[in-house]
Amino acid sequence: VAKGDKVMVLLPFTLPDSVGDLLLRALQGGGIEAVGFWPPEQKTREVINTLRPTCLVGLPQHLLALAEAIGPGVLQSLLLCSDYAAPALRRRIEAACGCPTFLHYGSTESGLGGGVECAAHDGCHLREADILLEIINPKTCRPLPDGELGEVVITTLARRAMPLVRYRTGDLARLDRTTCRCGGVTARLG
Repeated sequence: VAKGDKVMVLLPFTLPDSVGDLLLRALQGGGIEAVGFWPPEQKTREVINTLRPTCLVGLPQHLLALAEAIGPGVLQSLLLCSDYAAPALRRRIEAACGCPTFLHYGSTESGLGGGVECAAHDGCHLREADILLEIINPKTCRPLPDGELGEVVITTLARRAMPLVRYRTGDLARLDRTTCRCGGVTARLG
């Protein structure tokens, strides 16, 4: 998103420092108009028609239902977060709304954020200033070479209240450290 876009965040946001609140403040701090709406319900479609957001952020299952209800031509993009989005689900959402989706990878343990996909759709660019992410063999716990499928392990670099060292997430992924087609040089999680 860029200035001039309007983002509707379909995540809990009323409590200070909740996931939705943090995202709303970050977007607004970057000059993006953003509004929270939680929980998604029957009138969400009406609110979208009234507010006319260009981007929705939310759980894949919520965004699928909304994409099918809204149809194409209303949104410019959707950010799928807080749950796994299988490729088939993602294709279904994109077909229903007629716009691209972007993936977010994160967890409570990674400080909610971890990485986000760019327009090249070739993995999630990682927040390497805040987390060290490794891919290990789940049986031996030894690091795997880039490109090999293994378990995601996180070490937090800046957390003071709950630092984690080689925290095993149980997630399976691959790490790619080559330059992305977008020109980005941060490692990507696929």
